[in-house]
Amino acid sequence: MARELRRFEREIPRLADSFLALEKNEFAFYERSGVQLREYKSPGRESSGGFGGASVRLTDRISVGGGYKGQSRAKPEEVTVLDTGKAIFTNQRVIFVGPNHNREWDLNKLLDLQIDDNGYEVTAAVSNRNKTSALAADASLGITPGILFAMAVELSKGEEEDAKKIAGEIASQIEAQSKK
Repeated sequence: MARELRRFEREIPRLADSFLALEKNEFAFYERSGVQLREYKSPGRESSGGFGGASVRLTDRISVGGGYKGQSRAKPEEVTVLDTGKAIFTNQRVIFVGPNHNREWDLNKLLDLQIDDNGYEVTAAVSNRNKTSALAADASLGITPGILFAMAVELSKGEEEDAKKIAGEIASQIEAQSKK
C-alpha cells in the first residue's frame, strides 16, 4: 500500500477505463474491489406484556372485557454488513456498487466524515440521505477506503496538493511501522 501511495504522492491518476458516467470536470482516480457497505440497523423489536382481565362473549364474533397491555421497543442499532462490492473514488463523488445495494456520496453534500485509525473503515453522512453509511476494507487488495475518501474530499475542494500530501504522510507512517 505504501508503494501505491507514493505513486499518488507524485501524481493523482485519472482513470480512463472507468464505466462511470462522469459529471462535468469530474475524474475517477481509484477503483477498489472487496469493499463492504455497512449501515446501522436495528436487529428487530422486543415486546413485553400480556393479556389480562375477564372476557365475556356476546356473540360468535363479539366479546367485551379483557385487554392487552404491553410495550414494544426497537432493539439498539448495530453495524450490519449490507453488501460487498466495489467503490469508485472521484474528485466529486464516492460510489459503491454491489450486487444488492448501490450508494453515492456527493462530496458537496458531506455533513460528517469519520475515518478509523488505520483507514479500514470510513463513515460518511451526506445531506441527501437520512442514514449514515460506512465503507470498510483491509489493505490486502489496495488502498483502504478511509484514505481514499480523505483524498477525494481534498480533490473535491480543488486541493490536489493536499490530497498528494495525505498519500505521502500515510506512506511514511506505513514505512516507519514496517521498519520496526
